[in-house]
Amino acid sequence: MGISCVPAFDRRLTGLQGMSARILSPALVAFLAACGSARNGGGPVPRPSAEMGRDKDGYPTLTLANGPLRMTLYLPDAAAGYYRGPRFDWSGLISRVEWDGHVLFSPWKDSHDPGNHDDVHGNFDGRPIGPGLRVRLTRPVKTSAFRASGAAEIRGNEIVFTRESGDFWASLVEVGPDARFEVEDPGAGFGVRVSCDLPPFKFNIWGQRRVICPEPHVALRIPPGGSQTWTIRYELYRAGG
Repeated sequence: MGISCVPAFDRRLTGLQGMSARILSPALVAFLAACGSARNGGGPVPRPSAEMGRDKDGYPTLTLANGPLRMTLYLPDAAAGYYRGPRFDWSGLISRVEWDGHVLFSPWKDSHDPGNHDDVHGNFDGRPIGPGLRVRLTRPVKTSAFRASGAAEIRGNEIVFTRESGDFWASLVEVGPDARFEVEDPGAGFGVRVSCDLPPFKFNIWGQRRVICPEPHVALRIPPGGSQTWTIRYELYRAGG
């Protein structure tokens, strides 16, 4: 099973001449502290840590850790960053999350090109996309295009995979102002809930055998020299089988 949750922006629709984005690290640290408290039965919470470093290939990273939860982010860098492509938000790329014996993000491609538009992380636990995996939205799923080759079906507000998937594509409509979604594997016993404080102007879901990628697109209208901030929240939870 794999997941890649990367908000996208569209330069063609926003006419961007400049862009600035920041990761709101206090929210991430608070999330780490909350997970540590839950795992420790409400007892003393391990002190969260943040460490700058580089991965095995030399790309700059930031690692946040607290007890059983450890998350590594790729830092935006125009000269040496892991991702320098034209499609995704450079500041929101997760390299790896380790929690409760699972690795939730890792490479899903056999090679890497920093300038390629979709060279981001997604595969977790090395599982293929298959039976039981589901993507859950806050509203009933409606699509203008749905290509699943018989491997998935729509059930209310969920897309549920019924067999191992090849190429997958869905263009969602009427998702509303809330871009929150969940990707869950009840068999493995956990899921990921993702939300953003900017509303989506479109929402696609793409996938193939090793990754499923919900793609809420947000529109940014930033004048030259201006800036804008936003928060993307990732919540890990245990799911029943």
